[in-house]
Amino acid sequence: MNATTANQSDCLEVKVPVPLFFIIGVVSLAENLLVVVAVIRNRNLHSPMYCFICSLAAFNTIASLTKTWENLMIVFADVGQLEKKGFPEKNLDDVMDSLLCMSFMGSIFSFLAIAVDRYPTSPPESP
Repeated sequence: MNATTANQSDCLEVKVPVPLFFIIGVVSLAENLLVVVAVIRNRNLHSPMYCFICSLAAFNTIASLTKTWENLMIVFADVGQLEKKGFPEKNLDDVMDSLLCMSFMGSIFSFLAIAVDRYPTSPPESP
């Protein structure tokens, strides 16, 4: 099987505009930074659960920065300012993919920590 037959599909390709992904990334970045700043500045939000929420927002901030940077690279490649198959570009893409995977794993572990923290504080069920 050669490369041309391996990539063919009966599914229609959906093209989502890059500016839409860029806007979503910037809005997500702003929201997560706002959560981090709110938890750090407000002394009432210094309980363990809010620290885990801040950690979740920090990991989501890393993911938003990574996706926004990747979208910028796609825009530069589309206008001819960046070589898509170059060695430095491939290494940078690998770094961005690694950051994205690590931030998703950090988000999952933050959710787990929030769930574990909330379990002992939930009221017991009555029989």
